[in-house]
Amino acid sequence: MSAALMEQRPQALARAVEGDAESFSRLIEPLLDPAYRLAAVMLADRSAAEDAVQEASIKAWRKLKQLRGDATSLRPWFLSIVLPLDEVAKALGVSASAAKSRIYRAAKRLRGDLTMEEVF
Repeated sequence: MSAALMEQRPQALARAVEGDAESFSRLIEPLLDPAYRLAAVMLADRSAAEDAVQEASIKAWRKLKQLRGDATSLRPWFLSIVLPLDEVAKALGVSASAAKSRIYRAAKRLRGDLTMEEVF
C-alpha cells in the first residue's frame, strides 16, 4: 500500500464511520483478496470463501462503529469477521486456541512476514 494511501486511511476511516460508503469501499478493497485467500485455505472451499468474504464485508459495514483502535486495526478486525474464531473452532472440532493457531499458520503461508497482532 502506498505511503499516500496509508496517510489517508485515518481520514477515510472517520468518513466511513460517518456513513460514507465510498470511503469504506476504499478501505476494505485492499483487504478482500487476503481475506478470500485466508478463508479459502481455512474452509478448503472457494465458493464458501467467497460467501464468507461477501458476508463479512456487509457485517463490517454495519458494525464499523464497533471497530476499536485506529485504521491499523482494520485488517485484523475484518479478518476476525471473515473467520470468527468460535465458528472456525467448531467447524474444525478443536479448541479456540487451536483454531487461532491454525488461522495464524494459514495466514503465514499467504504472507510470511505477518505477526500474530496483524492477524488477530
